[in-house]
Amino acid sequence: MKSKNSKITLEGIKENFLKLGESKNKASKENVSFTFPIDAFPKRMQDILNNFQEASLLPMDFYCLALLAVCGGTIGNTYVLRYKSSRTYSTVIYACIVGDSSIGKTPVLKTMLRPLYKIEKGYNANYKEAVQEWEALKESSPDKPKPVRQQILINDATIEALNKAHDENPKGLLLFQDEFIAWLNSQNQYRKGSDNEFWLAAWSGTPIKVNRLNREIYISNPCISVLGGIQPKLLKGLVRNNNKDNGFLYRVLFAYPENAKKPYETDKEIDAFIYKDYVDIIKQIHNLKDNLPITTETYNDSLQIPMSNEAKDKYREWKDALTDEINKVGDDSISSLFGKLETYCLRFALILDILEKVCEGTTENLEETPVTKATIEKAMKLTEYFKESGLRVLDKIDNIDPLSNMPENFKRFYKMLPNEFTTKEAVELGENFDISERTLKRRLSKEKNLFTRLKQGYYNKAIL
Repeated sequence: MKSKNSKITLEGIKENFLKLGESKNKASKENVSFTFPIDAFPKRMQDILNNFQEASLLPMDFYCLALLAVCGGTIGNTYVLRYKSSRTYSTVIYACIVGDSSIGKTPVLKTMLRPLYKIEKGYNANYKEAVQEWEALKESSPDKPKPVRQQILINDATIEALNKAHDENPKGLLLFQDEFIAWLNSQNQYRKGSDNEFWLAAWSGTPIKVNRLNREIYISNPCISVLGGIQPKLLKGLVRNNNKDNGFLYRVLFAYPENAKKPYETDKEIDAFIYKDYVDIIKQIHNLKDNLPITTETYNDSLQIPMSNEAKDKYREWKDALTDEINKVGDDSISSLFGKLETYCLRFALILDILEKVCEGTTENLEETPVTKATIEKAMKLTEYFKESGLRVLDKIDNIDPLSNMPENFKRFYKMLPNEFTTKEAVELGENFDISERTLKRRLSKEKNLFTRLKQGYYNKAIL
């Protein structure tokens, strides 16, 4: 099907892009395929991911992106990567896995998040104990403040709740939203534009100041990662609230494996020893936060991990090649996507550096051991994957079939409808497909991607 009003698709642009720079993927216009570069992770983590995937037969892409978000959220503000003296990079990740509603996205996410649930359980027990002690001392120490509940994993996406939680937990948070689109739809629900601005600023690490009648909050270095899932047919909804023009869409990393189907049940299970190893790794990353006395007053005390000169040279070489692609591609959407990936490459490098050192047991004095050229090259491999998946999402958004979400009787009706028709003719034909006059007239006025109004009572089909 081809829409009369559709834009040029990304397929031609994608074909040209694949010929540029060092990022050739030996793909063709007819079949652009790519797999997640799991070898970018330490061998110990590869074994864990392979065991998880073999037990579920779900796409490896899901597990790997979730791992990046979990590690990014767990590291938080503990460490930043120093590229130049005035430029540091955090581990903030906005991650979304893409798959059909029945494929099993939620079990994957919960498997990867389970170590954080265990940490939250410990936080909750500590908080209850601290509150009991505080209540017992209220009479003798009335000025003693009520204990603050530590958090790392949150589900409440309201800006007020996030500001409060982040103010009380300045080392960073991970927001888990099972339905990614629900998180986006809730933005700006009560305050036009404000939620989008918050998340744009949070991704960039821009200071956030909140003034309320009873409280003033200043977050000088916001660090909130996001993880969730979405169905392919709902990808179009990601561009609501101006999310494409304001650059929000390009801040999201997608795991969008091709031809992903719901797998059959298997008798394999996650190995208990391997699962414990995964939990231990995430806990060790979390425990690195104990190295820093980050508080609301000392928010900028993150330890800085430098890059070796060889790593800087390699990154500049890669970035120059990416700049050439941006200058040649001639498409704002792709240019914006590639531009954000420049930042993500360094964020990946920081996550991979810490993850590797935790897996190897060499975390002592992390800030004194520079990120190596080899780590930057692994980060670049991850970035190339997300470049491809980002193009796939853009292509889906620009070319999504507007009939895909329609009832089957309406699809049959639309196929039989003449290219040009009157309202009366459409209503009469609709009766043969059990479509009421009221429903049909509503679709004629609302579904502008299906119908083009020529004049009062006369229409064209937008899709031939």
